[in-house]
Amino acid sequence: MYKNQNMMFLGGFQPPKKHVEPEKPKEIIDPEEVIKNLPMSEYRKQMTEHTECLERSAMLKIIQSEVSEFCSLSTLCPPLALTLLSQRGLNQHKLLDQFYADDNFLKHNGFSEHFTDYLCPEEKVFPSDYISLRNTRIDNVVINEEQVCDVMGKGYNRCLAVLALIYCQNNFAEAIDYLQQGSLFKKVPKKLQQYRGKILPPYDTLQKCEVFSVSPEFYFDVSLHYRSEKNVIDAITNNNVANNFVKWFDMLKQRLERNKIEREKLLEGKSVTCDVCYEDYLPEEMVRNRCGDSFCRKCVTDYVRNAMKESGKTIGVLKCMRSGCPSCLCLDVIRSVLDDFAYYRCCELIISNFIQTDSECLCKYCCNEKCTKVLHYKGKYTQLSKGVTGLCNCQTSVCLRCGEENHRPASCEMNKKWQELMKKDGLNMKWIKENSRKCPKCETFIEKNGGCQWMSCYKCQSFFCWVCMQITNDHQHKPGQECKPYKAKEIEGSYVDEPTLNLLTHYDLQNVGVKQALERNQAILKILKEKKLILSTLVPLYEASLVEIDAHVVLQNLLIYEYGTPQKKELIDFQLKAFQLPAELLTKEIQKILKMEVITVETMSDLTSMVGKTKKIFENIVNSFEEEEEYDEND
Repeated sequence: MYKNQNMMFLGGFQPPKKHVEPEKPKEIIDPEEVIKNLPMSEYRKQMTEHTECLERSAMLKIIQSEVSEFCSLSTLCPPLALTLLSQRGLNQHKLLDQFYADDNFLKHNGFSEHFTDYLCPEEKVFPSDYISLRNTRIDNVVINEEQVCDVMGKGYNRCLAVLALIYCQNNFAEAIDYLQQGSLFKKVPKKLQQYRGKILPPYDTLQKCEVFSVSPEFYFDVSLHYRSEKNVIDAITNNNVANNFVKWFDMLKQRLERNKIEREKLLEGKSVTCDVCYEDYLPEEMVRNRCGDSFCRKCVTDYVRNAMKESGKTIGVLKCMRSGCPSCLCLDVIRSVLDDFAYYRCCELIISNFIQTDSECLCKYCCNEKCTKVLHYKGKYTQLSKGVTGLCNCQTSVCLRCGEENHRPASCEMNKKWQELMKKDGLNMKWIKENSRKCPKCETFIEKNGGCQWMSCYKCQSFFCWVCMQITNDHQHKPGQECKPYKAKEIEGSYVDEPTLNLLTHYDLQNVGVKQALERNQAILKILKEKKLILSTLVPLYEASLVEIDAHVVLQNLLIYEYGTPQKKELIDFQLKAFQLPAELLTKEIQKILKMEVITVETMSDLTSMVGKTKKIFENIVNSFEEEEEYDEND
């Protein structure tokens, strides 16, 4: 209709508005996705190719998958297979050989029934997230039972601990402060009164004070009157409750007695005797093991709980309670007698034993104290020709053979000797020899950190001269004393020599370098997440920080390698000097960029070039030493 869009119009008519295409919103890139697709050094590829970083909560599922191969061959359920494996140090080859060599293998090991069936639901025995078992839900509130135990450790009973944590929203420090103020003992806030009768006593309290099983409300009220769990138990077992509880207490004892009489009547019709305590129980109060033996639930529960308290190492191979029976209590039997939090602790023990014992499934906790991840080797142990190092999501690298921090190219044996050196008393003696002297009277080591030469021993209060080390009067020599310079005697015992001390000094410096590089890496990651629109420009900085971490780790580990192979000292020193400079230059460049207000593409381009060169140098160094070590082993 309008041929010229720029023409002027008079009157009330207006030209049609020019159609403007709406701007497309700029695509927001996910930093985590970009980081995943970064070009990776061969050094890091070797650490990620065959390993996976998992949440600690997945460990039970890993254990279940590890026994699944044997289960598929033997048609046994995982809890029974895990018990048989645990009895043989988690050696699958040993178990398979014995299983197929003996037609009556299960019978000879004490198992006569329930080979394929779970004695407790599978999802309860191998939960997908066992860590969630440490949480208890009370109405709409979730309480961490570990925190409850920590509060109880300060001398408070379970009910007070739970109420304080609810009131302070699971803040441990605030909960302790709240309890110390004592206001909870005077009057329970209205918002906490709704939990009356919903907080159950601990297992031990319930065993000693049966009246609480009749009335949880009674436990709630009594707990507000007595501070510690011990005070609560003493009041009930000694029949010494406060006057306002006496009538209620007597009524509950009568109800408990009536319940016992009714139970006795049921026992007359059908009862089973426990082979441990020799008491009569109803069939539903018994727990049957796979060997056919039955025991009362209380005896089995106490047996399992005591085993967990004593050492925990026997929990996977806990013997049947009948004397002479070779079978064990399988994991599903154990699960059937434990509450969620007790089973969580049981799982922690089983997982810890599994990680320490299983040589066919390389699995280790991350060495970073702030990290809770687990590193798992995806292949088979028998496929390994040398050690394997895994990389955690927190950028900490861990040796999956020894569980220590990454020590490539040094072997586990070299690293072990190095760690022993670090713990030696000789190092302390070296420092003492160089920095302190013995009191001439009591022989206590004393360090001089300033002031005049007149010294006073903090232990025996005697005065002496630091120059000649003779006992003197206060601030002057005794008559006839001659002040001759003191010559230190050799301290008995060995201490490290100068070359080793030099290695230790440089190791400490590189250790600081690793920690600082890790901190910079986290700072850069934070910047990437905040500056998503310029992510592609900043990505090389993140890659550079990874190379910086690896560079300092390699420099650190070369010092361990030199200590383990002194015959290669000259070669290693040459490599250290060659690599030290580019590593330091990379660190300085990253530090400089982090201080810049404006980061240009040219700056990133120069950094990328520097990263490529540094990466190539340390990859060649590590590979050359590892190939040489492998050659020496095969020779």
